[in-house]
Amino acid sequence: MPVTRLICPFPFVEKKKMAKEMESHEVGSFSKFIEVIQWPIVLGELAFFRGQAVRGNLVPNIARDNPKKDTIEREKKLLEQFRLQGAHLLTNPNLSDLDLMVVAQHHGMKTRLLDWTSSPLVALWFACADAKEGDVYVYMFSDPPTETRAHAPDFDPFGAGKTIFVQPKNNNARVNAQQGWFTLHRFSSRTKTYVPLDKNTELKGRLTELVIPEKQRGYMIESLRLMGINTKTLFPDLNGLCSHLNDTVRD
Repeated sequence: MPVTRLICPFPFVEKKKMAKEMESHEVGSFSKFIEVIQWPIVLGELAFFRGQAVRGNLVPNIARDNPKKDTIEREKKLLEQFRLQGAHLLTNPNLSDLDLMVVAQHHGMKTRLLDWTSSPLVALWFACADAKEGDVYVYMFSDPPTETRAHAPDFDPFGAGKTIFVQPKNNNARVNAQQGWFTLHRFSSRTKTYVPLDKNTELKGRLTELVIPEKQRGYMIESLRLMGINTKTLFPDLNGLCSHLNDTVRD
């Protein structure tokens, strides 16, 4: 029996490992979005996604005010105080530094983690549901560098020699619902700055930028609701439910 070979209509996906620059494509429909993001998966590549209302600047929250400032000492103090002052609120106060950092990030503390998801639909929702007006963006990172030892007791999140993807432990309902992953960033001793992923010479070739025009955002949200992506499913708590009811229940 002859073997059918899938022909990828997007040559940039097949050449992603050799690319030197980030690709950018305008996506004006939900079907076009699916058409673009499916090919790394079809080709057997691991891919992660991030949706946001601003273009580029893929750096963690701790670095956004001043990316040229080495924040490691402040971060260590923040994490230490979070562990000490939050001990009575933490289910397990003896978490590793990385696991504690994930919890702190979830509750709004500035860290060197940047949120990603393994679901392109989740990323699209976060981009289109943002309150900021204008075009929005979904970033697809294919064939990412991951760290399998990230949850080892001796792993030091402040000592990573390069930017890596880490999978959080599945002990948080929101992270689970949003299929969350993180990039763990570092302050570059060579360039004396936090380098955005979209400017990182070693990694930016694995990125693809999908631009969703402002006029298509409402259509995308409605398409996602039909696929079961909404505030109730992404935020599985009373806040998420109430937000979903506000959006859907009419007179």
